[in-house]
Amino acid sequence: MITERGKVDDGGIVLSRPLALPDGTEVVVRIEPLIGEQEAEATADREELADLPFSRGEAART
Repeated sequence: MITERGKVDDGGIVLSRPLALPDGTEVVVRIEPLIGEQEAEATADREELADLPFSRGEAART
């Protein structure tokens, strides 16, 4: 199995380097968009909020 990164360009996927596969080789492609740093931080923040001891819709009372 080979894992490569690429970018979408005009509807096709351009890999970061050429692969040594003969023309006509059938492959399975799994698309996983990369999450940017800011998006990853926002996701972590949402997960952290979900773990707080109060239920949804309630404000924390101190």
